[in-house]
Amino acid sequence: MLTSSILTACSSSCLEYKSFIVGIDINKVDDKKDIRIISNFEQFQGYQSEERTQDYVNEQVLLAHLKYNEAYFENKDLIIVLHTSSSSYTYKPKHIEINNGNINIVIKSNRPSIVNMDIIVWLIYIELEKLAEEFNSITYQIIK
Repeated sequence: MLTSSILTACSSSCLEYKSFIVGIDINKVDDKKDIRIISNFEQFQGYQSEERTQDYVNEQVLLAHLKYNEAYFENKDLIIVLHTSSSSYTYKPKHIEINNGNINIVIKSNRPSIVNMDIIVWLIYIELEKLAEEFNSITYQIIK
C-alpha cells in the first residue's frame, strides 16, 4: 500500500524527488544495488511492466498521476531507488556525485528518537536534467 508521499525541490543541486512507501516483497529488493536510471519513456514503461510490487494496481495509478511521459524524458532523466529500512526513517536526496563516468546519489536519512522495527521498502524517484555524459555505474549512499 502506498502510504506516504513527498515532493520537494532541493535548490542547491536542482534535484526534485518523490518518495513513497510501497508494498513490495523485500526479497525482490537488492538493497544498496536496486537503483536504475531511466532515460526515455520506453525504459519507463519497461520498469512499470516488471510488476514487482504487491500493490501493483495502486502503483500504476500513482505513476499515471506523476506524468512521466515522452515529453518529460525529452529534457530530464529519472533515477529510481528501492531502499529497505524502518518505516520510521525518512529520506531526502542531497546531491549527485559524478566522477569518471560513475554516478553516486547521496541520500540523507532522518532517524526519529523513537524507531519502530517494521521493515518497509522506500521507492525514491529522483528527477534531474538530462545527463550529458555516459556513465559506467550508478550507486547510492545513505548518510546521517
